[in-house]
Amino acid sequence: MLNKYTKKICGYISVYFGTTADAPVVADYDGDGTADLAYFRDTNGLWKVKTISSVYFGTSVDQPIPADYDGDGTTDFAYFRNSNGLWKVRSFTSIYFGVSTDEPVPADYDGDGAMDFGYWRPSGILWKVKGVTRVYFGLSDDEQVTNPYVE
Repeated sequence: MLNKYTKKICGYISVYFGTTADAPVVADYDGDGTADLAYFRDTNGLWKVKTISSVYFGTSVDQPIPADYDGDGTTDFAYFRNSNGLWKVRSFTSIYFGVSTDEPVPADYDGDGAMDFGYWRPSGILWKVKGVTRVYFGLSDDEQVTNPYVE
């Protein structure tokens, strides 16, 4: 059923959710196998998942990196604070791993069903995955590519 916040166009439904300043963080937050509409609002650390939850977690200096870090089949609220290399996963863990120039690249690098903490350091072409590996690969002007949702 359509309401005032939705409209049907060419057989698809458009949903108005969030603002232009919000960062989309679409993922499977309820574990039902389908992606849920979600955003992160950095001005106040709000994570809003449509029809599921609202959580305040993070600040304007944090980069949202939602993924299934605990392997339970649902996406966890998580961020990377590059100013000090802090990775924080709500209700699970927080670790310091990386420096300000690193780019977080979480993925399931070891195949255990849970996302691993990983970063790519463009200046040194270093890929490092906590507890798994460290490798120099590529050139400094390359762009890293990972897909954390492929299992």
